[in-house]
Amino acid sequence: MLKGKLKVGVALSATGKAEDDCKAVVSTALKEAGDAKVVVVFESFGDYERKKAHRGMREARGSVPLAGCCVAGLLSSKGARSENGALALALGGDIEVQLAKVEECHGRYKDAGVELATAVGRPDRGFLILFGDCHGPGAKEAVAGLQSVLREKFPMIGGSAVQHVHYHNQLPEFVYFNDEMDMDAIIGVMVKGDFDLSFAGKVGKECAEIVNSAGEVATRMMEGFKGKKPQFVFASDCMARMMAMEDRLDEELQAIVKAIGVDVPMAGFYGGGEVGPLSTGQPADGYGYHVILMGVA
Repeated sequence: MLKGKLKVGVALSATGKAEDDCKAVVSTALKEAGDAKVVVVFESFGDYERKKAHRGMREARGSVPLAGCCVAGLLSSKGARSENGALALALGGDIEVQLAKVEECHGRYKDAGVELATAVGRPDRGFLILFGDCHGPGAKEAVAGLQSVLREKFPMIGGSAVQHVHYHNQLPEFVYFNDEMDMDAIIGVMVKGDFDLSFAGKVGKECAEIVNSAGEVATRMMEGFKGKKPQFVFASDCMARMMAMEDRLDEELQAIVKAIGVDVPMAGFYGGGEVGPLSTGQPADGYGYHVILMGVA
């Protein structure tokens, strides 16, 4: 049995230069993680910068498997950013990782979920990070397909890719899979190991409610470990929450960090729909206006 002891790297860069930022975060996260098994990248640039962003990722990843997508904003232990930045999460250690991509998902999201689950495998212990072009009902259907193969309560978290916030619903959502850049596709990152996992999620629409829900969710997630410190935290948050907060985005981040601790690595994104369970032991589902956290210990 894989012990699930992780080596984690998290990096955020927001100079506004897509190729440089993506290259920098991948390089830094891989260096922090050591012998990484995967690097996951989220970028919040406009469509006109997409090819540059992907070029930076490709140049930095070497032979390490890479997966990622375009998002509305970035949320991490290194900071929060609403646009024109990049975030990378590298994972290594005593784990196994299986990546898969399914294309041409529109109109058949449940079938795509079944195909994705079949491709990533069904481990006894582990978790799945899911993202891609699956906004709204598409995420619910993809999750249902995944659960039909993996099991109803298999631990998973993620959300829908979404364009730069100013272009939402006008341009396609992109995903990155090693050296490929695609539309109309979903990606699964299956991380296999003997982990303790804790989940929590809650809705919030107004600024005060958003900050309070973030702090409550982080506190509940930490309580699930009964004093144990997480190896890292993954965050799935809603673009609508990000837009409501405007220039107060750091308030939500600080509410989370206050509960989990400044030394716990966290990576995640603001997307067009959130995926995960709202508490440990519940089945995952697709949501809106939520923040969902997964702690991995």
